[in-house]
Amino acid sequence: MPRTDPAAGDDRSLLPDDVDTFEAFARALGALRRDGGLPSYEEIARRIGRGRAEAGRGGPPAKVTVYDCFRPNRQRLDIDLVHDIVLALTDDARRADAWRHLAQTLNGARLGAHVVVTTMSAPSTPVSSVTDPTDGAVTIVTGLPGVGKSTLARTLVRTEFAAGTADIALVIELRGYHAVLAPAEPVEALRALARAVGARGGSSAAPNLLRDGIEKALADRRAVLVFEDARSAEDIVPLLPRGVRSIVTSRSTLHGFEELAAARALRQPVARRELVPLPVDEAAAAIAAGLDGRTLPPAALDRLGRASGGIRLAIDLIVRFIRDHPDWTPDDVAERFDVPSAGSPIHPLLDAVYQSLDANDAAALRRLSLFAAPVHVGTLRRASPETASAVPRLRSLHLVDAGPHLTLHDAVRAHARERALDEDPLSRRRSFARAFAEASRARLETGGRVDRAQAVELHAAAVLAHEHSADDELVALAVAAGERLEEDGHWAEIVSVLEHADAVAGPQHRGALAELMARSYEKLGRTDDSLASLHRAQRLGDERMPGRLWNIIGNLHRSLGRWAEAQAAYRRAAAVAREAGNRITEGRAVGNEANLARLRGDLAEACQLFDAAWAITAVAGDAGNRTILRSNRTFLHAALGRFADAEAESRALLAEDPPGMSPAYHTVTLATVLLADGRPAEAVAALEHGQRMSDGAEGFDVLPEIRALRAQALQAVGRLDEAERDARAALEAIDGTGFDLPVPDALGTLALVALDRGRTDDAASLATEALAAAERLGDVNEVARAHEILGRAAIAAGDDERARRHLRDSVRILRRMGHERAGRLVSAFPALVS
Repeated sequence: MPRTDPAAGDDRSLLPDDVDTFEAFARALGALRRDGGLPSYEEIARRIGRGRAEAGRGGPPAKVTVYDCFRPNRQRLDIDLVHDIVLALTDDARRADAWRHLAQTLNGARLGAHVVVTTMSAPSTPVSSVTDPTDGAVTIVTGLPGVGKSTLARTLVRTEFAAGTADIALVIELRGYHAVLAPAEPVEALRALARAVGARGGSSAAPNLLRDGIEKALADRRAVLVFEDARSAEDIVPLLPRGVRSIVTSRSTLHGFEELAAARALRQPVARRELVPLPVDEAAAAIAAGLDGRTLPPAALDRLGRASGGIRLAIDLIVRFIRDHPDWTPDDVAERFDVPSAGSPIHPLLDAVYQSLDANDAAALRRLSLFAAPVHVGTLRRASPETASAVPRLRSLHLVDAGPHLTLHDAVRAHARERALDEDPLSRRRSFARAFAEASRARLETGGRVDRAQAVELHAAAVLAHEHSADDELVALAVAAGERLEEDGHWAEIVSVLEHADAVAGPQHRGALAELMARSYEKLGRTDDSLASLHRAQRLGDERMPGRLWNIIGNLHRSLGRWAEAQAAYRRAAAVAREAGNRITEGRAVGNEANLARLRGDLAEACQLFDAAWAITAVAGDAGNRTILRSNRTFLHAALGRFADAEAESRALLAEDPPGMSPAYHTVTLATVLLADGRPAEAVAALEHGQRMSDGAEGFDVLPEIRALRAQALQAVGRLDEAERDARAALEAIDGTGFDLPVPDALGTLALVALDRGRTDDAASLATEALAAAERLGDVNEVARAHEILGRAAIAAGDDERARRHLRDSVRILRRMGHERAGRLVSAFPALVS
């Protein structure tokens, strides 16, 4: 009996029941015509003509040809005409596809188990080699349907002919994934091959005797056998004759082939070639190359490259259409093929694959198509074990890429997603979205640091949840992710998660989400968005620690160099906190204002504010802020030239490892003191110790800062190659993160390295970049350093006037700060700055 079910595509509801003969088919098609209002056959032909004209594929069929499809005594059906008739009657493309498949099935049921074996002739013109021929080797070519497996197999055969290593080639059609016919039985394939090569033994011989006969018949011949469309390793391995060059094509990866071949004592080497769809640019280039001189605009080629899905068969179809329709404009052609997947040239290919899946695997593919980005198989397993269990089978058909992070080719995703939206009710998809959001949150809570792949997965989970209204799970995921990603650094992804959650969150969550968004916006350099979110959080939030958000607003203004706004925010934070009795936030706000005064160069005021913050923090018992104050006050001591006090405090922090700061960061404090005290070699050692201390638990910004400072110390001791490498590594590590604090430091060091190497122009250019970065950040100390480096570069270039201007600017800034380096600079260049 024919297989009347269109496999796992779940299209059974689109077809009548029990249609297994041509008579039953004619009755069912007639019933469909009655349901459509009994249009005449002439009217059906007219509708088909209009549809074909709109699609650019010919005119109407003859009325009698349409009538023939309704006759019960047919022996074969025109499957394309059946498709067009059903489309004309129902205007339902999926139903038309299902009826076409049914017609194919009925046609195929009249074909027996015959296995087709054809002979390939040697080419009359030379063929360029695509691989080195290997006697007796087995080449396995796998990939999606239409991707070019058969083309490559025939090219390999022609290469053998050209190299003189083959004089006969046979192609055996195994029908492993045929849309209608059952796969060839291995014994039938052996019988057909035995007949084709003239092997003795007869058709009734056992498989092993048939195979022995084939091997003997080919023993003295230089033959290549091409086994097309193998279904599984279990089916193909018993067919392979020993010592004969064989090429196998399959949609499956033929998992286990090598092991089964070894068990059968097949000694031939095995080579695998997996073909993947072409990228859009290569697909567009292939279309352009096939047009025989006709040119299309780049935009049209790009659209056609995308429409092809990178599938070579679809590319050939597009090229053939363009050749056959020279009167069509490029835009006409692009419009013809740049359509939703149901009308695209690759839809029938992917439909055949989809229909070959069983119901569970098809459902798994539909669920995977809902993701906007790659996800980890472990997270999927937690959310949907049945989907994860189907992944190996989907991979074996090249529908899912290999690796722990699951991705689908764009064409596969688009096709399967359309199926998901059509076949799976919203409630089922929402249930999956909820489960995946929960699984993603659980992975966050039980895992270590978040890497970029997991951050992208969180984005995928958020998009999925948002699209399917899994609002509560999305908000919970966003809060959990926001707390983790703020310290792990992947701000672009966290902003995506938070923005999706913010769009659906209830009032009780919006304040917290706004604050998390503000932190991420700040790191991305979206300062206006960050400030807007902070003010929104301040309005919406029910602060458990009054004044805290104003303190954060002050930090953002400080990072932008807006000293007055930062000072006002810190003072407001301290006042709100003081009024509410929140001594913790008050101490932190006063401490931040103290550090702001240090950065502004008002070192005397900084001393007073640090003392006030210390007193408040002591009363509050805030151990974390006490550590921050000790560290920041160490920088103040160094700026005032109190190197002994600064070094003692730095080493105490390093030894005690108090809460509130990464222990590795204390080496930055110590190295800064040592470098300012003229002890660069000790500074290098301290920073190397900090790098060894790093266990990955500190914030992402610590190691780039260590590298930038180490580069400065290495330059001071003359290790220029290492200094340049560390400075560039620091810049690379923070590129695009929004954390620019080490930028002027690293650029200044690169300028000094260039100056040491006699490249004065490069030195001046880099120092100018450092100055601009420092001024943008409001880092007064680095502004003074950049002016000093520009002055040194001008001296090397023989431009005393420019040197005098920059050095005096540096001294003026340092004196205004009360910085000890001002005196040293005057002593080093008395003639220029006195």
